[in-house]
Amino acid sequence: MQDGSRSTPTAVSGDRPRGAGSMDAIVFVLLGITALSVLGHAAVVIVSHFLGRSDVAEASSEVFRVWIPLLSAFLGLALGYHFANRDR
Repeated sequence: MQDGSRSTPTAVSGDRPRGAGSMDAIVFVLLGITALSVLGHAAVVIVSHFLGRSDVAEASSEVFRVWIPLLSAFLGLALGYHFANRDR
């Protein structure tokens, strides 16, 4: 850099573009939220059936039916972006 030129703004260090680390973190956070949602739903359904509260299980299933497609859409977008821009 003795000639006064600047490095490209997309390069932080090495060959990875700026923001690649944060995209990795977003993907892992979304994967964790998905796993916790599935496990949490299963736990609520099992416990509510043991307690005889089928209304709680039905309400939980309704929330799960809305939540999982939204979460999977975000996860799919993040994974698609991550793998499409991984080699740049």
